[in-house]
Amino acid sequence: MVVLLILSVVLALTAPTIRTGKPRAESALAALVRTARATAIQRGEVVELDIGPSGGWRLSGLGGSSNDLITGGRVDYQGAELRLVFSPHGMCTPAIGAPAAEALPLDLLQCEVVTP
Repeated sequence: MVVLLILSVVLALTAPTIRTGKPRAESALAALVRTARATAIQRGEVVELDIGPSGGWRLSGLGGSSNDLITGGRVDYQGAELRLVFSPHGMCTPAIGAPAAEALPLDLLQCEVVTP
């Protein structure tokens, strides 16, 4: 009986923290960062994502002999040039000399754009 009482108290305290709502809408920029990370993992090579000030972007492979364009397009982004580098292990870092990447709300541990 005591065990049930303790479990009910623990459940009552932790139940509000369990989320079962709808997933948040993902911005196009967040989806692009997530896709770039997945591409680096799939290809097993370092991948660089360059986003221009008007939203034009390109994803390039930097591994071994394949320094080539993977894909490109446009995303809803207005700001300074942005460059992120993704490792084949799923880590991401702002490229050296790309100050806009430091201003981007990026969770480097999860490699995700943080949306408020």
